[in-house]
Amino acid sequence: MLEKIKSLGLTWKFGVIVFTSLTLVVIILLSILSGSLNSRLDVLYGSPKTTGIFVAELLADELAPVVKKDINSLEVQQELNESVGSYYKAVYGIYSVRYILVQDSESKIFADTFNDKTPAFLISKNTIDGKTHCEPWKSPDEFVYFDCAVPLKMGDAGTGAVRVGILQQDTGEEFAQKIKREHASKVFSPVMTAAILFIIFLTAALTAAFWFFVIRRIQFLTEFTEKMSFGELEIEVPVKSDDEIGHLEETLERMRINLREAIERLKDRLKRR
Repeated sequence: MLEKIKSLGLTWKFGVIVFTSLTLVVIILLSILSGSLNSRLDVLYGSPKTTGIFVAELLADELAPVVKKDINSLEVQQELNESVGSYYKAVYGIYSVRYILVQDSESKIFADTFNDKTPAFLISKNTIDGKTHCEPWKSPDEFVYFDCAVPLKMGDAGTGAVRVGILQQDTGEEFAQKIKREHASKVFSPVMTAAILFIIFLTAALTAAFWFFVIRRIQFLTEFTEKMSFGELEIEVPVKSDDEIGHLEETLERMRINLREAIERLKDRLKRR
């Protein structure tokens, strides 16, 4: 394989290097993207704990500016309830969220999705201790929920929590993983196709540019030196740049002039004899 690469021209060697480099970079980027995608899909198809913490953290970030105000004011509490209600509608069907609570460190409820009628038994289902954790509990109708609490700093009211209740879906782990793989494939396949096309296009473009700006000039210089070897010294070598090839062009032009002058001096000496 190495011998075949050595036998290639500079243009092909450059193309191989560019293609290999771009492929490695794209593979690394796709690996990072794949990991990020899988972590996101774990929220959809993973355990209720993962989903609950993810949803609660997003809501906590959204509510952080609101709860820094006077949490006891009716205006702030109304804003909290509106934000929680809107968020609940957005995540209800996607993440199997069945309730959301916002509580202070004393378990006092400031916002919920029960229209201010939170069941008394639910308030004590999780501990508000400034830590992130999930607690499972079973309802009278035998449904299993995971109550996930994420800390929420509430200014003078201390550190409360956003609590999200996730219904555990009995879909089976194997079935959930199959759906996850199919979802990842649908998202990742177009990206993979675009990446391959990008590699091919950029390799072709850079190789063509390399040929135009470098190889074409080297070919001209090669042809010129061949003509010089047969005594053709009337064609001038144009100096097109100030880079390494330009310096080579300048050197060859000086050599052409010196050779022509040397040959003319030799002819003059021969004539004098």
